[in-house]
Amino acid sequence: MVPEETKNKNSAAKLRANNRYAKDKYEEIKFRVRRGEKDKLMQYAREHDYSLNAFIYDAVCHYRQYLDEAISDQNAEERIVDSAIADAPLSLSLNNENSYSVVNLFAGMGSMSLAFAQAGFDVIRAYEQDHTSCEMFRHLFGNARLTEGDIRDCDIDEIPAPDVLAIGFPEVVPKAFTDIHETERYLDSVFTIILKIIEKKFPYIVYLELDEEEPIENIDLAGMSNDEIFIRSNLSGMKKYFYEFFIDKLTELHYEVKVNSAHKACDVSELSQSGKKRYLIAVNEEVESMFYMLPSIPAFKPKPAVEVIRQNQKQNEFYYYRNSISFDRYVISSVQSRHMLYRIHLSKVFGCPDGMCPVLNASMVNKRNTVALRDDFGVRQLTPGEYLMFKGCPESVRFPKELSLEDRYRLAGSCVNVPITENYAQSIKSFLDLDTREPMIKMAEHMNYFKKKQNE
Repeated sequence: MVPEETKNKNSAAKLRANNRYAKDKYEEIKFRVRRGEKDKLMQYAREHDYSLNAFIYDAVCHYRQYLDEAISDQNAEERIVDSAIADAPLSLSLNNENSYSVVNLFAGMGSMSLAFAQAGFDVIRAYEQDHTSCEMFRHLFGNARLTEGDIRDCDIDEIPAPDVLAIGFPEVVPKAFTDIHETERYLDSVFTIILKIIEKKFPYIVYLELDEEEPIENIDLAGMSNDEIFIRSNLSGMKKYFYEFFIDKLTELHYEVKVNSAHKACDVSELSQSGKKRYLIAVNEEVESMFYMLPSIPAFKPKPAVEVIRQNQKQNEFYYYRNSISFDRYVISSVQSRHMLYRIHLSKVFGCPDGMCPVLNASMVNKRNTVALRDDFGVRQLTPGEYLMFKGCPESVRFPKELSLEDRYRLAGSCVNVPITENYAQSIKSFLDLDTREPMIKMAEHMNYFKKKQNE
């Protein structure tokens, strides 16, 4: 038997040796957590057969792997060959000489301008402050009819007087904003300048599109600050307030205002997507009383979304979810059916049993907030080119090569539903031509159609 004093001596020596080994081989990293969080972490680690140290280290290693994958993905963006990327500027025409003129405010990448041009209008001037959107606009249409900059800084006297003032609803949460009051001041100043333009230029028609705002529970909050989340939670009410404020002010300026109810794109077009918008049309009272303009009812029901996607055409590997990443494995296991699309947000996967593509917006720029499908080669997210397709953009619309993947998604998600906007533009043009017989017949058809839909 080993004497007690020898045992203690060996233990002390072993302890010193262990300390020397730990000092030579390991480093300490201290970090703080809120009071009470340490016990929760220790309990969670025990439940999963971890020591607290091993649990934290394993979590850090897994997140480092995720970041390495993200960096690899970011580098891969530059190598993506996408069918929606052009080799050279396209210079689509906005020019329809001797036709009704349009000035487009908050023009974005130019999809609203394109819709009016396709309906036969002459888009004489477009205004946009986002530089990336302006680069896309120039790529599509050239620079001659674009003014880049904040509309609040423009000289109103230099803005042409149009027959139609077409307005995309302004971006109301710029990245620089930090509080709800700044956002409110921004909206107030923007609508003030728009109303000043209308009062001074007095166009025959004012046209405005507004996305139906998603509830806060449907918005991906990852990476947002508390202030941004607070702004988002109040965004719907704020937009509604300024929208109604705008309508009231137009009425004071002697415009007759009509607003249609928000309807899904697939109900009023052949687009296989279910995004909702509101459309405002105001006519000044110098023109005879207007009719209620609605887009044409599609002759056929839209195809299921998966039928307009080439599932047998392999996309770049970047778009596919990979088994090497835990979140990707969750998506792959959740996206089972080849007969519908899936909405991914808040790190959860939701099927779309109506067969349509769900709403596509400017915030859907990564694999955790996107739309996914299963094709012949695996599970992947929609490409930016497919975003454009579901928005009804012509096949000739292409992104410039230098545009980042995130910007392609952002611009494609924020563009208008081109065929629907074009239908409204055609109705406006018919009204300006004062040939109201056919539009009035269409109006009666629409009212009966939507009454029937409500009864169903």
